[in-house]
Amino acid sequence: MPIFNSWTALIEKHLELSLAARIPNFKMEDFMKVVPSREDQIDPELYDMLLSLGDFQTFKEEMLMAKSASGGSVDLGNAFVVHRVGDKS
Repeated sequence: MPIFNSWTALIEKHLELSLAARIPNFKMEDFMKVVPSREDQIDPELYDMLLSLGDFQTFKEEMLMAKSASGGSVDLGNAFVVHRVGDKS
């Protein structure tokens, strides 16, 4: 699960920095307290996506789909690249 934990931390940091750059005095703690009470004001697909970020099973399914579509390797941009065990590339 270390990859999932790294992925989650990376995504959370990216969201926090992006929101802080756009919203004066932004605090992630306050944001996390407010989001559940405003579910009706958030696009349902975005809300589901935000909830899924911390879900290991969703992460696993997404990685397996990406791996299958790419023929074996999953490229997650500059974050990291996952290869099949035994691949030398």
